[in-house]
Amino acid sequence: MDAAASGRARPLSFLPSPPPGPVYDAAVARLRGMALAVRFYARPAAKASVSRARYGAAFVQPPHRRLVPVEDDMGAHISAALRLSFPQPEFDAPVPLDLMVAVDACLAAGDQLPEWRAERMVEVEAVAASLASLNERIVQLATPSARLLVAGMNLAFMSAFVEAVGWPDVDVVRRFVFGFPIVGEVPDSGLHRPLDQPARFPLASFDCAANASWASYLKGSITAKAAAAAGDELEGLHELERVTRKEACAGYLRGPLTERQVDRLFGRGRWRLLRRFGVWQGEGDDRKLRAIDNAKTALCNAVTSLCETVCCITVFFVVLVAHYFAMAAAARRLPMPRLQIGLDDMRAAYRRIPVATPWHAVIGLWSFVLRRVVYYWLPGHCFGFTSSVVNFNRFPKLMVAMARVLFAVPCDHYFDDYIIVDVAAAGASGQECLAGAHCVVGQAVEPRKRKDMASSNVALGTLANVSRAASDGRVTLSPTVRRCRTVLAMLAAARAHNHLSSGEAGTIRGKLGWILTAAASRVGRAACQPLVLREHESAVEWTPALEQSYQFFAVLLDTSSERPALPPLEVSIHRHPRRPVVIYSDAMFRRVDGAPFSRVAWVAFIPGRRPIMARMVLPQWVYELLSPDSITLIQQAEIIAGLGAYRSLRHLLFDEAVVHFVDNTGALSNMVHGYARTPDCGRLVNSLHLALAALRCKVWFEWVPSKANVADLPSRDEDELLLDALDAGGVGAAFDEIAFDLPPFATWAAPLAEFAAV
Repeated sequence: MDAAASGRARPLSFLPSPPPGPVYDAAVARLRGMALAVRFYARPAAKASVSRARYGAAFVQPPHRRLVPVEDDMGAHISAALRLSFPQPEFDAPVPLDLMVAVDACLAAGDQLPEWRAERMVEVEAVAASLASLNERIVQLATPSARLLVAGMNLAFMSAFVEAVGWPDVDVVRRFVFGFPIVGEVPDSGLHRPLDQPARFPLASFDCAANASWASYLKGSITAKAAAAAGDELEGLHELERVTRKEACAGYLRGPLTERQVDRLFGRGRWRLLRRFGVWQGEGDDRKLRAIDNAKTALCNAVTSLCETVCCITVFFVVLVAHYFAMAAAARRLPMPRLQIGLDDMRAAYRRIPVATPWHAVIGLWSFVLRRVVYYWLPGHCFGFTSSVVNFNRFPKLMVAMARVLFAVPCDHYFDDYIIVDVAAAGASGQECLAGAHCVVGQAVEPRKRKDMASSNVALGTLANVSRAASDGRVTLSPTVRRCRTVLAMLAAARAHNHLSSGEAGTIRGKLGWILTAAASRVGRAACQPLVLREHESAVEWTPALEQSYQFFAVLLDTSSERPALPPLEVSIHRHPRRPVVIYSDAMFRRVDGAPFSRVAWVAFIPGRRPIMARMVLPQWVYELLSPDSITLIQQAEIIAGLGAYRSLRHLLFDEAVVHFVDNTGALSNMVHGYARTPDCGRLVNSLHLALAALRCKVWFEWVPSKANVADLPSRDEDELLLDALDAGGVGAAFDEIAFDLPPFATWAAPLAEFAAV
């Protein structure tokens, strides 16, 4: 059934008569017959919200959404918890149909996969060639600015594919012809996660008087800044001009122009001026300046309404594809194939996607060559617009779908970066087909940025290794030496100069965030706290807290042995095969004659063993390390209680899966995120995640109501009630009590030596 017969809009409905005709219909039919799946796309759901008025916190979910819905019965809670499988939501999420059929087709083709793909590429190229006449007609309709970018594209083929597979973004071809809106209301593509983000101001506020006034102000500001620039700032402005001229020579910018020339082009007062500035990236020979066009201060983003937001993959995509291969191979009773990873970048990315109103993307900068402010305009997208993100990502998402269902290439994208996880028997055919698909539609990948297929490759800043996926069922992820050294060099420079600004702290924290995604557990996130605090301060001097953080990361990210001291994160591509260990932890806190008093406890259920319990009255020296001005220290005590379980049971928990129940939402949040706002909670949760990393534990932290938390009993020395609860839970009225191992946590780095030694 075609789009017209099904009631769906057709991607070429904007064409004046006559309609596309039989050649186009035949192309649609051929592509539909080739497609491994049709109508396969599932839009990401809007983020679910929980009523805080009723449940109090995001971690306190309604009973039906908890692992164990029991509210006030400890025995029933234990009984249900011991029947749990280890939660693995990453494997529970629905498998994208187009990705799964691509994986299955790879296995079905076996050693013939390269030849199978090559034959399909020949057929696809023939379909594209048959549409040449129709494509000329489509391109002739393009606006003058859009035609600069789409003159070499095959929009007819793009339309035929959209129609053939039932792609939800039926408007994408029309947008290439007439441009994508960058201000005002940005229509819903049907691809991204729904979002309600209305404009702060109406687009009508960009009237001629306002635009002219803003341009006059910004021209003066650019001139004054160039006159006052010196040192590194002056070097940056010179490099910004060079980079901009290079873009203009490549055809992605139009200019340089005078103000009068821009007026003649777009109309006096009709255009909106953006300040162009540069941001240095990289170190040493790799240091380069990225040009940014500030749509935020020009209020372009403030007059823009969005109804969707992108949902990006992470490097964990590699693990998911390996998992899908394992499932498909098992279903076909085939051995798990050897895998490989390759990467490609889309050439010029944002610059190749046309805009509808280029007069809202006029940029200004100082020219040292011409000794005045010069102007450029972009037929394509700037980086600084919020609309650029949703607009641009419509294209690589379409190309991923094309590669999956036409050529069985298991791939995805992170903005303009493509990641392919393919069978080793395919050789380079997956990358060749992805590049070929771009050529067919008239775009291109960048050959200089290609990373050839290999068992190990750097993907999204992380070294991903699939060499053990077939043999051991594991993928390893680790930070790169280069990234670790860059961050440590930035911290060392700030320390040496006794100067760390809020912007510099944010940059370092962002780089650390990428590094720590490849770290076991949540290692190091809490030690970033001094950097987070500095981001919101006006101070610039190096502090003792920053020094402690630096000392921690100097050990954690040490690369003196040509690899990071931080061990690689090993991730299983299979579901956990055994029942998880179940742990409950709890603490009580009160003040006795003004002095703090706390008892902490945990109860663990390890398959095949009697329940194990430990408890401790915290010694007074512990409170000297905690916040002295806090009225209550219950949150800190709850973290200590949970941490004590992994310290005390380290000989039994190595490489195990654990479901850990906690009834304090503040402590639970710290444990889940590996981060805390207060320094004492930060040090405690840092110790916890270092312990988990050393044990290679996989832990699912879950909230439990206090009345169902069995650890509440030993924290209050109620042993008889504990025995009754254990008996009611079906594990017998007995337990083994062991010593509570209180960890070191005086500094961020206190337990780091133990971790580094594992």
